[in-house]
Amino acid sequence: MRGAALGTVGGQAVSMGMSLWFFFGQRRRPYRITLADLKPHGPTLRQLVSVGAPSFLGGFGITLLTALANNLMVAVGGPLMLSAFALCSRIGTFVTMPQLGIAQGLQPVVGYNAGRGLTARVHRATTLTLRATVGYGTGVCLALLVLAAPLMGLFTDDPAVRAKATSALRILAFGYPFAGVATLVSARFQALGQPRPSYLISIGSVIAIKAPLLVTLSRFGTHALWISFPVAEAVAAGLALLILRRRLTDDTPTTREPLPGAPRRPCARPSGR
Repeated sequence: MRGAALGTVGGQAVSMGMSLWFFFGQRRRPYRITLADLKPHGPTLRQLVSVGAPSFLGGFGITLLTALANNLMVAVGGPLMLSAFALCSRIGTFVTMPQLGIAQGLQPVVGYNAGRGLTARVHRATTLTLRATVGYGTGVCLALLVLAAPLMGLFTDDPAVRAKATSALRILAFGYPFAGVATLVSARFQALGQPRPSYLISIGSVIAIKAPLLVTLSRFGTHALWISFPVAEAVAAGLALLILRRRLTDDTPTTREPLPGAPRRPCARPSGR
């Protein structure tokens, strides 16, 4: 426990040191950050909060959803089911990390190309990353259907917990093809400076879809509660794709002041006639 805590704090300290060196220590830069630049600027802060809040609220929503799921597990199946859910959550956190990475990788690509007016590239990047996250999730689903039992054997020696967790993981696996879609679409809207659809996806999927499904299906027993997770992921993915389809014609990012030294699109030359 102590070593894990020290490692976490040490990693954050190293990251902070590298950031300070990158922005303040290097001399060969076309810009210099001074104390005057660190003065809070109201419009900039509001824009940062509006664009970044969906990620924070989405993570907060997942925390609340996990707490709700834990309580439902205990109420429906007791400590045995809660232990199985904890093991499945560990594996789920690991296998969904690449989907989060795909979403984060999409953001700079969308932001840079949208800023230069290259809408076709934004569409293409969105399509490719959607295929990547769904394809990866499908591969993980198939792998877990086959390897669920040996994987659970690595985490517990209790036969009852292992059997329950193996069965649950095979059900939860059907949600992984859809698990990265809502996150990806929300990240795309953030990169375009469009917080409203990102809010709708990140918060709405938790409040209006996942939590009600868990509570409703938990009344029908443990098996129905397990099924509620992949069903919720599929419905949330469908909602995200529906919002994306309706907003595809509005890919112009929020107007911002151009950065000093940023390349400008060439103006058309007069024909001379």
